[in-house]
Amino acid sequence: ARLEDCLDHSDKLAARFPLLEDWIERVTAARDIVELLPLLPDAPKPGAGGQKAKWRCDVKALKESWKDLLAAAEELRGRVVDRVVRGLAHHLAQHVLAGARQRQADGRLEFHDLLVLARSVVRNNAEVRRQLQQRYRRLLLDEFQDTDPIQVELAVRIAAGQDGGAPDWRDVPVPPGWVFVVGDPKQSIYRFRRADITTFLEAREHFGEVVDLTTNFRSRPEVLAWVNEVFGRLIVAEAGAQPEYHALDAPSWREGADGDPGPSVVVLGTQAHERGTPVHQLRAAEAADVAATIVTAVREGWQVDERDGPSWTQRPVELGDITILLPARTSIDALEQALDSAGVPYRTEATSFVYQAGEIRDLLLAARAVDDPSDTLAVVSTLRSPLIGCGDDDLFTWHAAGGRWNPFGRVPEGLEEHPVARGLEWLAALARERSLLTPSALLERIVADARVLEVAAADSPQPRHRETWRRVRFVLDQARAWSESEHSSLREYLAWAERQTEDVARVSESVLPETDAQAVRITTVHASKGLQFPMVICSGLAGGARDQRDRVLWPHDGGVEIRPGKDLRTSGYDNADAVERHLSWCETIRLLYVA
Repeated sequence: ARLEDCLDHSDKLAARFPLLEDWIERVTAARDIVELLPLLPDAPKPGAGGQKAKWRCDVKALKESWKDLLAAAEELRGRVVDRVVRGLAHHLAQHVLAGARQRQADGRLEFHDLLVLARSVVRNNAEVRRQLQQRYRRLLLDEFQDTDPIQVELAVRIAAGQDGGAPDWRDVPVPPGWVFVVGDPKQSIYRFRRADITTFLEAREHFGEVVDLTTNFRSRPEVLAWVNEVFGRLIVAEAGAQPEYHALDAPSWREGADGDPGPSVVVLGTQAHERGTPVHQLRAAEAADVAATIVTAVREGWQVDERDGPSWTQRPVELGDITILLPARTSIDALEQALDSAGVPYRTEATSFVYQAGEIRDLLLAARAVDDPSDTLAVVSTLRSPLIGCGDDDLFTWHAAGGRWNPFGRVPEGLEEHPVARGLEWLAALARERSLLTPSALLERIVADARVLEVAAADSPQPRHRETWRRVRFVLDQARAWSESEHSSLREYLAWAERQTEDVARVSESVLPETDAQAVRITTVHASKGLQFPMVICSGLAGGARDQRDRVLWPHDGGVEIRPGKDLRTSGYDNADAVERHLSWCETIRLLYVA
């Protein structure tokens, strides 16, 4: 079919033909893949036009042929992307392996290098396995739900001795009674570091007999009854994705607490919000409920339990007994505002929360401006921050007078004492000295020059300034430790500090708490794992689960799938992503169970 087959060129389908011809011409003229690839998604669609009476040919067949052309272009694009991305991934993998070999040659092994090399030894050397088996007659793997496949393989091959040389550890016979593990698959929450539930379930079947330990020594019977009721419904066994749920029991002596302890379980936010309510409003409402609950618990003297020898005693809850657990940092701002409004002192005890705090972001942004004075965004943001305090009116008058955002630039005539001029002069002075200062010394200089601690005491609500001081001291201490161990540049420190802001995707270590003040703790669920607190509030649940697609996926059956851009992905990425999303959802339920 051709445009000449159209009897009436007012037909909308005919108007699409020039677009198609232009696209075909550009695709045909492409000299290589680099030019061809961005053209393929631009193929025009036939649209809704095409009246039968206005064409000599079969219009339906014409449009189907057009759609076949679009499908062929998309299929070609997919094949090209798959080949190019996988080729790049191969070269990157070779680069990573070369780096690992170089670290081995230089004697600079990292922790993961030690694991990989140890696995290589026990996988390939029967004599090493025999000697290790004779030395370690029994292997106990505690917290087994946190064990990754390399660690499992090490244990299996050591236990098997000379018989442990099969290529896949799942095919290695384990002598009865040689390996036993202790773990709770319902607390498997570290998939991002490859300690996924699939490994646990496979290893459990491989090792043989299972003994269930269901007695919980931490919680009141009322709490356990609620947990059993809720998670008995949420955690449903699914092969490779979710374990079965075993109900928890309280020990008989745990029933001995006397008196009215107040509510053991309080469920907040039971009233449904209107559909379409903005996420920030949901978070604000949730945070207000949390703050009100804390105030009520302390005012009414809700009781917490303490073990006193063989029996239990009770006392009124204090602020220091209360811990708020968050799955991610997205709701931390709303929570801090609600606690400030209620006059409740608090402290954040997860590194990711500290490095995301406004005063710390300002501090690191100033360091970034000092490190790279040509970074206009960092410079202007630092000028607007409380460290310098320029208002938008100051920025406007400076720009209108021809002022530049370069700390080493010329100052417009008559603006020598302008706030922006003084701020840029301060940044320039720091930039001149940055090569003489360690990253920690530079941060200390910024804190001292900008009176960060004094400003916090003057401007923050009464409980808040102590938290600001604590965060600043913590970051300075970490920068000092980093400087002493790394002896590297300011830019590398800033890159390291940026990584500390990651939350769920990377577990953050707890910040050492201060014990001189009664304050509510705020930390992540990951950082709290294995700990216990007299009163726990699970917050940060408003707004749904994280909807962030991973760039690189490692399907359990092998291989790798990559999504380097919005519309670029390897051929199996979508299928792997669907599996990943389901597994992530299952882990989200387990994360709530851990909390």
